Amino acid sequence: MCEQGIYSLNFRPEENGMYSVDAGLVKPVIYEFEQLCLQQLVLCKALEDLADRIGAAMDGQCCLQAARAIGPLMRRVHLFEEQQLFPLMQRIIASDQGFARSVDQLKFEHYEDECFAEEVFEVLMDFGRGTNRMSHDAIGYLLRGFFMSLRRHIAFEREVLRSGLTRLE
Repeated sequence: MCEQGIYSLNFRPEENGMYSVDAGLVKPVIYEFEQLCLQQLVLCKALEDLADRIGAAMDGQCCLQAARAIGPLMRRVHLFEEQQLFPLMQRIIASDQGFARSVDQLKFEHYEDECFAEEVFEVLMDFGRGTNRMSHDAIGYLLRGFFMSLRRHIAFEREVLRSGLTRLE
């Protein structure tokens, strides 16, 4: 991760209301962001595999492992984005209200992601322990809803970030 905190970056306002940012300071943040995106996509693939096998012979240990990975990963991603990525994005294009609204939307989606992740965690833990109260179809729909939503969120986040970074050029 970036050794120097994002709040200490040197932003210089330009005449057009945009900020110039030293690319050397931005690259570590972008790199960490992409690494976290990849970890989330690996989790999505694992959940998709579980959803595909939910009606067949499925190992409860797989459910427990996936459940235990969800919370820590989501917290780590959201903490990084809220402390490092979003402040960078907001400072890059401080005068663009459309861009600011996109960043606000991403922040709001974190709350939805965390609530959804908590529900998936509980269901997978119950299934893994053999105390499941939901039908296999319902679990499959829940898992698909979560990983599809997370994939959309990642794609939107990448697009918003790409949009902001192209304005730096």
